[in-house]
Amino acid sequence: MLDEVIFSLKAITPKLHKDYTGVDNRRILKNFAMISRFEGIKMYAETVFIPDYVDEREVLRVAEFVASVNRDIPLRIDAYLPIPDLPWKAPEVHQIQSITERVKDILPNSTCFYGDEGSTPLVYEIERIY
Repeated sequence: MLDEVIFSLKAITPKLHKDYTGVDNRRILKNFAMISRFEGIKMYAETVFIPDYVDEREVLRVAEFVASVNRDIPLRIDAYLPIPDLPWKAPEVHQIQSITERVKDILPNSTCFYGDEGSTPLVYEIERIY
C-alpha cells in the first residue's frame, strides 16, 4: 500500500543514535534495508547535520550506509535549526554545501537544505516540546 518512504536516519554510530534519540538504531537500519528491496517503493533518506554532534564524519557514515543498501537512494542533508535550551548551533552554509559535495561522491543523488542562515524572520517561535 506504499509507493514512497522517507527514512530519517539520525546517526549510524549506535552510541550517538542512542544519545540523540533515546533508542537503539538496529531495527531502523534493518527496516531501511528490508524496505529498499520491495518492488515499486521509492526510497529516500534524510539526515540532519549538527556541527560538533552529528558531524561531518557521521553524515558520511550515513551516506556510506545508504550506499551499501542502494547507491541510487537519494539522501537529503538538512541543516540543523537551533532549538532553545539545546547546546548545538546551526551549520554555516559553506559547511553544509561542503559536506554535501563530499556525500555526492558516495551517493550522487544527494541534496541539502540549509535555509537562509536565519535572515527570514520566524512566523512562530521554535519551542521544544519534549
